[in-house]
Amino acid sequence: MAKQLVNPIERHVEKVVVAISAAALLGAAALFLITSPNKIDLGGTTVTPTTIDNEVAAHATEIRNRLRNHKPTSVVPEPLADDFVAATKQTPATVLAAAAPIRPTVPLIDPPITKVADFNLVEVLRPAKPVITTGRSTVNIGKPEEDRILRARDWGTVSAIFNRSTQSDLQKHAYGAANGRIQIGSPEIQRRAERPDGTWSEDDWISVAPEPAGDPLRLPKLQVVDGTSGPMIPREQVKQLERLIFELAGSEVQRERLRPQFYEIVNGTPWSFPIITNYADVLHQDDEVLFPDKPPAENPEDIYGLLDADDDAVPDEDLTDAQHVAANMRQAKAMLDRARKDQSKFDARSAYNLFFDIKRDPAASASIRSEAQKLEKDAEQLENQITRAGLIGRKNNAGVNNAGSEDEGPARKLLPAQQLWVNDGREGSIEGGRNYQYRIRFQIFNIFAGEAARFENPEDATKIFVASDWSPPSDPVSFEPWEAFFVTADDKTKNQVGFEFFRWYYGAWVKSRRQKFGVGDLVSVTQRTSVPSLQIAGETDNDDVEFSAAAAVLDVDFSRLHRERRKGSSAEGIRFAGTREETAVVLLDQEGRLTERIVRRDKDNPGKRALVDKSFKGKR
Repeated sequence: MAKQLVNPIERHVEKVVVAISAAALLGAAALFLITSPNKIDLGGTTVTPTTIDNEVAAHATEIRNRLRNHKPTSVVPEPLADDFVAATKQTPATVLAAAAPIRPTVPLIDPPITKVADFNLVEVLRPAKPVITTGRSTVNIGKPEEDRILRARDWGTVSAIFNRSTQSDLQKHAYGAANGRIQIGSPEIQRRAERPDGTWSEDDWISVAPEPAGDPLRLPKLQVVDGTSGPMIPREQVKQLERLIFELAGSEVQRERLRPQFYEIVNGTPWSFPIITNYADVLHQDDEVLFPDKPPAENPEDIYGLLDADDDAVPDEDLTDAQHVAANMRQAKAMLDRARKDQSKFDARSAYNLFFDIKRDPAASASIRSEAQKLEKDAEQLENQITRAGLIGRKNNAGVNNAGSEDEGPARKLLPAQQLWVNDGREGSIEGGRNYQYRIRFQIFNIFAGEAARFENPEDATKIFVASDWSPPSDPVSFEPWEAFFVTADDKTKNQVGFEFFRWYYGAWVKSRRQKFGVGDLVSVTQRTSVPSLQIAGETDNDDVEFSAAAAVLDVDFSRLHRERRKGSSAEGIRFAGTREETAVVLLDQEGRLTERIVRRDKDNPGKRALVDKSFKGKR
């Protein structure tokens, strides 16, 4: 094999390349490991990244230490307390009046005010769940000085507590510390009925017109217009508002709006308002409304006649006429004694009226009539004395100041709460046999009504009263039906069945005699019936009373197969009796609903027996 020929350059070129690479590597190592190529001239000094970092760290440490060690500069304020005290001493003190109207006592004559505040309407406290008393009574809706007008009514009195102290604090917070005076408006109520399936719906609430109700307020219609200085209420409307303010100041009128009495009860359920706190508290609240500028009375007048009612109660109807007269005489004397003790004009007038009735009662003996006539004059004289004492401002025998001068007794401090109520007693308002719930809401007078420049929203000045949210619903209350009927007999030969009726009639349940009806007959009858007298207590009248089932007989089946269900101990809780033939009646009511009544079951119905027991039996 022949030798290759290689020249010396080709033979040593690789060694030259390796040598050059090694020299470059040694140069790079010396440049970056021994010396740094990143250098700058800073103020005549060459610095590297390392020295820059050290300088920055040193300056940061210095700044931190200076911040930590720095003391703030303290400034002593100029004393101004002495100047304030001196300025106040230059203003003479103003003696506050014992009472002041909630608005100016003279017509506004200043030009419309410009924007001085951006108030929003004060929030009114939401009432707690109301408490209710209910009943069914014969009432006199006529005026006391005129002939009586008697009506039978279902009624409910819906009541809740208004916390005036807390409301005053809310108003001070909303309008300023000097604006805490609260003028309470008439509360409002709504009612809803339980649905046939036993449920309640928010869609069923309806507003209830109160009855009896006080004189309605004539609320002016306020409207915001553009004035020279901004939004305003026209002056004529402001004058109407001022007349309303004076109307609100009437003490007896105001009491009737907050706590209206019910009609005079002739018979039936005695009226009473719910006792949420206690009875005496309500009397003191009345006294405050009636006499806001007088010291509080120790024994306020009881206009409701419920205090000590058990002591003065008229005996039941089983007493003889002579016993009734004697009981009324005791009651009248107790009223007269209480009138002398408490200087109560109401008790004196009540005693006078009762003595007047006793002296005209045919059952009263000559001696009792003579005594009643003498005590009648005593009661009239006492009432006149109490009236005169109140007019001339002297203290009465009980030590209570009738005039209310602050020098003669302790100044009145407003009570922190007021109990308010509304009577639902309008004819036809409440339907017998239904379950209801009520709710109530409060109202307060808008102290800046008519002053559009006060409010962020000028329209708020047109709202004369500010209402709260509605209270939670009350517990359900029930009203029993006014009428009831039972199918208690059958007559196959005449194809008829016998009905017995019950009706609440002016203070008592009365019962009809059995009346027969056939298929197609309207189940209604008018019968001469013994009823309690509305003129003389304990006496009996005979009236033509209409009894009705408000339905017609659609069918009578004398051999209806019936299997009675009874309460049992099985898992289902019922047990069935044997199948038997019964007389059944199908009725079609005025609303097109069908009902079936079984004669034997109606005849033994416990509800029928209860109505028989409490039905009016007439004078024995």
